[in-house]
Amino acid sequence: MPDTSAPIAVLAADDHLQSRHLPRYSHISIGLWCWIGAEWIPVRALGWNDQGFNFSIAQEIEQDSLNFKRGTSVFEGEIVWKRPSADSDSVVSMLLNELLFMRIGEMSAGHHLRNRLIKLIRSSGMVAEKTEILTFLGVDLEDHRIDEMMASRRLDRQNVQYGVKVISKDWETIVEEALKVSSVVLSLEKVTGSFKFS
Repeated sequence: MPDTSAPIAVLAADDHLQSRHLPRYSHISIGLWCWIGAEWIPVRALGWNDQGFNFSIAQEIEQDSLNFKRGTSVFEGEIVWKRPSADSDSVVSMLLNELLFMRIGEMSAGHHLRNRLIKLIRSSGMVAEKTEILTFLGVDLEDHRIDEMMASRRLDRQNVQYGVKVISKDWETIVEEALKVSSVVLSLEKVTGSFKFS
């Protein structure tokens, strides 16, 4: 049985190692399309910043680079690592984060509650806690069909996760827009000074 605890290096470069130390965001995902074979496949970018992102898909990709698009913007990304995706809990957590993020935008909560929700969104995993909080906030998870969302994104235990390096003005613009959309989360994080939910 191969060791799946560490990424399989595909390409190694000093600038890639440096880019791994830059801040990355996963509190919301970025929907993209990826050209594989002869069709555009939907993927969700996580762990993103202006230099790249991670995504999972239920198939092996042999190419060293791929074309991605969002809207009318098309850009190329270089695959710099890959590894099996053995745990879907982080994916469920990300979907719950998106629902929490939407709920924060809809509610007029006090400063303390909002800060606690921000900390929760920034915490990895914690599926049970996030589910409980969403239920408490009146979000019906049946209405949002989490299982269907998981299936539509092809996020299962057989997925392979890929790390993508991007040098593109189009991608930088997409990241800027995503940061603006989620600015309420990021600005409140600075006020709280802590990303751990307690």
